[in-house]
Amino acid sequence: MKINLDKYIRELLLQHDCVILPGLGGFIANYKPAEFDDSQKTVLPPSRQILFNPNLVHNDGLLYAHISKETDYGYKEVQAMAEVYFKTIKYEVGKGLKFTIEDLGYFFFNKARKIEFAQETTDNLLLASYGLSFLNYKEFSKVPGRREITYQAVDDTNPVVRQHRIRRWIYTGAA
Repeated sequence: MKINLDKYIRELLLQHDCVILPGLGGFIANYKPAEFDDSQKTVLPPSRQILFNPNLVHNDGLLYAHISKETDYGYKEVQAMAEVYFKTIKYEVGKGLKFTIEDLGYFFFNKARKIEFAQETTDNLLLASYGLSFLNYKEFSKVPGRREITYQAVDDTNPVVRQHRIRRWIYTGAA
């Protein structure tokens, strides 16, 4: 009895802003606006940045209920399988290895021996930006020798200018 929790965690992060891995921590998804990369002359679409908070350890039931609904396993069975999965993460990271969650990122220990998460930047988890990729751009400069067009405001308070304007509209309409 084994299920792929990576798939279900990713599915929930597409739909929700917070997914808690009971006993391990919680993922928080924040909106990240589009950004310009001047060095590579690209525009990156809006996305979601995934952060990990090791203090969110209380089970809210979202993960287990989702997996139970998607599979034929009961809530308690899913809970038991997930606990083994979370212990495996803690064990591998504790040995100094990186534990990868497929298509999401990886866990590792920082210098202070605290568990951290690094998101893979290849996938965009913002559904509103689905299918958008980066965009290359060129900087435009003024072409020498071209005349710039300037516009002037029309003074409607002057009765002579106003009369000429009304006549122009009438003649244009009659034509």
